[in-house]
Amino acid sequence: MEIVNNKEGRPLEHYSRLYSALDPAEAAERCRTAFHAEEKEFELEFMGNVYRASFPGFDLRLTEKNTELDCAEGDNAVKILLMRYLIGGVMRAPGGRFITYREAPWGEAYLRSFDGRCIKRLAFGYDRAREKFAPAMELLGAKKISGGDEGYELRFMKGLYVRMLVWAGDDEFPPSSQILFSDNFPSAFSAEDMAVVGDICISAMKKAEAMI
Repeated sequence: MEIVNNKEGRPLEHYSRLYSALDPAEAAERCRTAFHAEEKEFELEFMGNVYRASFPGFDLRLTEKNTELDCAEGDNAVKILLMRYLIGGVMRAPGGRFITYREAPWGEAYLRSFDGRCIKRLAFGYDRAREKFAPAMELLGAKKISGGDEGYELRFMKGLYVRMLVWAGDDEFPPSSQILFSDNFPSAFSAEDMAVVGDICISAMKKAEAMI
């Protein structure tokens, strides 16, 4: 009997079934993305690169590489996130504002988990490695912004942006960080998914570090 990874395997199976039952034309319109009917593939932008997602079985293939790092290859968490987006997400134009995780619907309920999983991981991960923060973000195609001691804005998907800000610690205060989301994120992803987004971004930064 094949052993299934409980953290990713069973959810992958579950969402694969839901994904296969989609009306692809409806999903493409809702998510404002292309569905190539002849090839039976969705076109998705993710972390700077362009992919095709097959349908009804979900497989990703890289079709346009714009950054040095393929952050989707072999990552089940990414596959689940993208499937959940196509299953239930709605792409709305950003309003120009960025929100904290707490401001997202149900964000308060998951805030403690998000704080440990993403905010503290980002803050303490780069407190003693600040020199790696900017190069890692730039390898992911992010642009420098004002805010924090260091701040970058990353185009997570087409129309969806994430801002990563870090502050160094000192003798009086520990290091800190903030992750902000473009204000259209809650229509595309649930609060639980937004925590996965933060986790994926930090993991991608760690992969980028290995290339510095």
